[in-house]
Amino acid sequence: MTKLTKDDSSPKKSQNVKTQDKSGKEIHEQIKESGSKHSYADEEKVCFVWVINETLKDDEFCKQLGLLPINVENEDLFEACNNGIVFCKLVNKIQKDTVDERMLKKPTDIFKTTEMINLALSAIWSIGIKVISIDSSFIIKATQNSHLILGLLL
Repeated sequence: MTKLTKDDSSPKKSQNVKTQDKSGKEIHEQIKESGSKHSYADEEKVCFVWVINETLKDDEFCKQLGLLPINVENEDLFEACNNGIVFCKLVNKIQKDTVDERMLKKPTDIFKTTEMINLALSAIWSIGIKVISIDSSFIIKATQNSHLILGLLL
């Protein structure tokens, strides 16, 4: 793979690098301090953004919070998913009334954000999706754990 750009704004614990695969498709790689490497294709992210924007296009609450529409040209997908609300809304599209939407509140601090993420993870679990070793701390740091966010969306 050929190195294209390096994002130096990332925390020192990880390094984000954009590369290309053999066919020329853009790949985002995240290299952790431990040496582990996670990657995803730009087209995967674009697909998820399109599905979320289309599925939740009429959701006024997400629009009011500035979560939608998600910009496909950057990493806004991960920022939009870092508080659990988008996950709750998607779960309700899959299985109506799984999450009581009266429980959804704008996260104003780390405690409310954690509460929303835990609600989302419980909802995901309740519809039969197995989530192993992912908790609120991973989702809050969505930009550092983009591979986990994409895995939950899958």
